[in-house]
Amino acid sequence: MADARELGAAIGELFLVEGVERRWLPVGASLENARVFSVLGGPEHGVALAELNFAQGCFRAAFSFDLAGGESLSVREVFEPGFQQGLIDLLRSLSFSGPRSDEVSAALGQGRAEPVLLDQSNSAFLIGEGGFGKFYRRCGDISREAEFYRHLAGSGVAAAFWGAFSYPDGSVAALVTELLENPRSAWDLAGLMLDGGDLQGAAKLAQKCGEALGQLHDGLEQSWPDSASIEPADLVAWLNARLAGYAAVLGGDDLSTSAGRALRDLAAELEGPFRCQHIHGDFHLGQLVRSGETLLVIDFEGEPEAAAGPMELPERDLAGLLRSIGYLAPADEDEGLRQLLRSSALEGYVSSRTGSRTFEVPERLALLAFFEAEKALYELAYETRYRPAMTEGPSAALKRLAWRLDGLARGASLAPGSLTALAQREYAR
Repeated sequence: MADARELGAAIGELFLVEGVERRWLPVGASLENARVFSVLGGPEHGVALAELNFAQGCFRAAFSFDLAGGESLSVREVFEPGFQQGLIDLLRSLSFSGPRSDEVSAALGQGRAEPVLLDQSNSAFLIGEGGFGKFYRRCGDISREAEFYRHLAGSGVAAAFWGAFSYPDGSVAALVTELLENPRSAWDLAGLMLDGGDLQGAAKLAQKCGEALGQLHDGLEQSWPDSASIEPADLVAWLNARLAGYAAVLGGDDLSTSAGRALRDLAAELEGPFRCQHIHGDFHLGQLVRSGETLLVIDFEGEPEAAAGPMELPERDLAGLLRSIGYLAPADEDEGLRQLLRSSALEGYVSSRTGSRTFEVPERLALLAFFEAEKALYELAYETRYRPAMTEGPSAALKRLAWRLDGLARGASLAPGSLTALAQREYAR
């Protein structure tokens, strides 16, 4: 019978022979070690669940193993193209719970599951009649997304939740939702409209995106209330931890340094506490898809490479939407288009209960300005690290936003109460 140590060695050998090119791995990854944490099935055939440690982080993978004749051990990753049986063996070995448990159980009994090749950090599969699965690759607690889908069930804001597969220890291994028909991201749709000169169509789409975000926040607040609050000191501590991470990538860059200073100054002028609520955490145009006539929010895993813990304030999601719109109109000469799309998104968002509160409280408008600039700084660090050719957009945005932040902070410190007028003017719709 194959044990965990033998399987770990065989998996390491597999990566040594084949290389480590995988869709879910960063480019240039180099395997440091493989640790098998669970063996399902056996003794001569089964599935080994492993944590693979790379310099870029820890990832999870599943491997089908065979001990032919009790002597020669072979392993094969279950998500290899065309290897349907390995995926079925994996899913049959895990437990599943959710609204569609009977249907998923029947599909696995009939062998109706197959891998899907998608360019993403997780691995996708189809199951049964209209089920779409996501096998999580990152190590650690990844139960967040399943919780979001559970609380949004029936809201019409997210895809229908089928349920989740769990490891033997109860932690989430994979999620299953409805398979959306011909999904197109809002990012792709907006780009096509702008390329075709349809400015009004793009503005209408931006408004719908704002409405969808507001509906998401309203739905989460109602179904999953959060009684926590955030004090300005919490915001400053979170910011300082984030800035330290950016400095590790950007060094002493003048732009990031001045932006960080402006962010600290504005945070010092804010008066809390700010009431929390559950938010998406990584909201942008790519997280909205249109299926038929419906616009749905997807991917509730949270921000990749998140540092310093969560900051569960709805203005942070709205800032992500506004910054995503900025990528559609990044140049200075695009100011008119940028303002049109931003204003449309804000109009859509303010139609929600959560959105109306943001625009009724000047402090929360200033908080929006804070998160928008912080998001641009995050983008600059991210692009510098992964896509150096894309740094021009966030750099230009950061210059504009840091200047505005500086004005808000200076005005508030010179004239108490002026933050009201300054913030309302900044986000006038």
